Amino acid sequence: PPRAAGDRVVVDVAAFDDGRVSELACARVDTRNLHGTGCTFAAAVAARLAHGDAAPDAVANAKAYLDACLRASSDLAIGSGPVGPLHHGFRTAQ
Repeated sequence: PPRAAGDRVVVDVAAFDDGRVSELACARVDTRNLHGTGCTFAAAVAARLAHGDAAPDAVANAKAYLDACLRASSDLAIGSGPVGPLHHGFRTAQ
C-alpha cells in the first residue's frame, strides 16, 4: 500500500527465486550520510550468503546491518557536498 506523506518507516521489498516476497521495514534514519548504502547492502548480502545464510536470511541480516550503519553515521560531519559517507567502521554486536 502507498505510504502516507511524512511516514517515518522505510520498507524495502525483496523477491526470491522460489516466489517468496519479504517486506523489510525499519524506522527512517535522519542522516545526510547515504553515500555507499547500495554497495554496502550488496556486499553485506554477499557476505551473509558466503557465511551460509539462506537468501531471505542474508537479505534480512544485511538490512539490519545497513540500518545500524546508518544510525552510526547519523552524527558524522565529514565529507563535502549534500551527501556524506556511510559509517563502515563501527562495531556491531554480532
